[in-house]
Formats: sequence, structure tokens, C-alpha cells
Amino acid sequence: MSGPSKQDLARLYKSIHGMFHDDLAKALKEAGFPRVGGRGGGTEDWTEYFRLNPEKQDEAIEILQRVTRDFDRKNGTKISKYLDDTLGKGKAPPSGPPQ
Repeated sequence: MSGPSKQDLARLYKSIHGMFHDDLAKALKEAGFPRVGGRGGGTEDWTEYFRLNPEKQDEAIEILQRVTRDFDRKNGTKISKYLDDTLGKGKAPPSGPPQ
């Protein structure tokens, strides 16, 4: 989920993984963030966006946490545990698009 390259990852079926990213992209778009993925939505684009708008990084992480918890409740997954573990260890927040 972005952030550190070495972290525990939730094991998900490809279809569930895609649904999660769709939900996250939709929530970020509704909040006025850039697209996730593709032209204008890659890691470099998000890094530049956060450089120009540093106050938006915390908001993006809050959206990521909310979407993850909602997704877990709806689908019986435990993605938020992995996200909480990563964020709770004081690791740097994502510099690219929240994933």
C-alpha cells in the first residue's frame, strides 16, 4: 500500500484487490485528488502534488484509512491491519499515490 518497499502485505484475490483500488481511487477523486495510476497519476505525479500541497498528504492517508476499514467491513478482509501496522511503526507516509 505504497509507503515502505519492505512491509507485510495482505494476500488478496486479484478481483478483490482491483475492487479495493477502485474504491480508493473513487474516494480520492471525490475529495479532489489527482487520478491514481496512468497518465497524471503515477508516483512522480503524486510526489510533485504532495510537494506542492504538503497539507494534503495527511488527508490522503485519512481517506486511505477510511476506505480500507470500510472495505474490510464490507468484504471480510483484514487490509486495515496491515495498513495500521505500517503507519504505526512510524514509517514515512507514502510519497506516491496512496495504494
